[in-house]
Amino acid sequence: MIRADIDFPGANPNTAEAILRVGDRLVIKPFAEEPAGPAYTFMLRCRLIVEKPGPAVVEIDWDEPDYMHLRTSLYFSETGSPDWRVLSGSVVGETRCEFLFDQPPGTYEISLLPTYGLDRLDRLAEDCRGKVEAWTVGRTDEAAGVHSFRLGSGKEGRPVIVAVGRVHPYETAGSYCLEGVIRRYLEDRDYAGLLTGTFDWIVVPVASPEGVRKGFCRYSGSGGQGYDNCREVGPDDPFVRLLGELRTQEAVAGYLDIHNWMHQDRDGISYANCLDMLRFRRLLNARRPHDKPWRGTRGRMCMARKTRGVMRVMQRAGAFCLALEYPWGGRTVKDMAQLGQASALAFAGLVARRRRG
Repeated sequence: MIRADIDFPGANPNTAEAILRVGDRLVIKPFAEEPAGPAYTFMLRCRLIVEKPGPAVVEIDWDEPDYMHLRTSLYFSETGSPDWRVLSGSVVGETRCEFLFDQPPGTYEISLLPTYGLDRLDRLAEDCRGKVEAWTVGRTDEAAGVHSFRLGSGKEGRPVIVAVGRVHPYETAGSYCLEGVIRRYLEDRDYAGLLTGTFDWIVVPVASPEGVRKGFCRYSGSGGQGYDNCREVGPDDPFVRLLGELRTQEAVAGYLDIHNWMHQDRDGISYANCLDMLRFRRLLNARRPHDKPWRGTRGRMCMARKTRGVMRVMQRAGAFCLALEYPWGGRTVKDMAQLGQASALAFAGLVARRRRG
């Protein structure tokens, strides 16, 4: 026997009518959190309560036929556990995916990707206390603030790389990548030396804390401010205030922005010229053999755009900018941490090369 629980903030779906029992199947119908409508229904946050042992069929009805091949896997974990596992399923009909859930009695979180909430960010901040410089911009009684962590010597005038995740609140890969960088810096002296040999790092694992707090949505229309590389946002926003402070107080040499998109079978790279993106790929592969093909490194797929919004702010500060898209697509939390660690070293090498000319 299995049932669904959606009685918590940020659940998707969030109405009882979206949970159905059809014979021996549990049917769940998520809703679109994007203004563009159901073509962007890529969120699912629900709890499954297993009351009796034995397999149960869980069916996710996305209510639109496009991109179904990108929805054939879910992630699940026991409630309160950081251990997210992959659950593979199959497409049935035009708009539905079917999964066989066979776990011991208990309560489980399910999602299209491992979630990363502010509670985890607070634990990271606590683990960093007294070990690295950390500060928060914009925290009030009503709103969450932006946590920042400085890795390196902190010497005045030293060039800095800014690394950011969760510009879009539901894209959790960036948070896991950058937490991986911070924890490896704390635990591995050799890695720390390589990472900060030329640059200090200012790491922002969650750039959109209000969007995360209100349910991992993408844009403000569905609960919480969201950002885009090409989106202008207000000067009072905590993340924009942080960037403004960095522009005036730091010698910013690089800006690394990590996302994850819906294309499960390939990674993305953008906002730099094709040669620099190819150099990044080579540097990354030297650190960690890459497991997915890339989109964004040849011809018209280069995606080197005329930037504005957040990226433009950092370019005006003299930073070399690069955006990465790392989909989950079967990757584990450990995989994403290692990918973040290797990407940070590769980006530092690329920025150093550019500064040498």
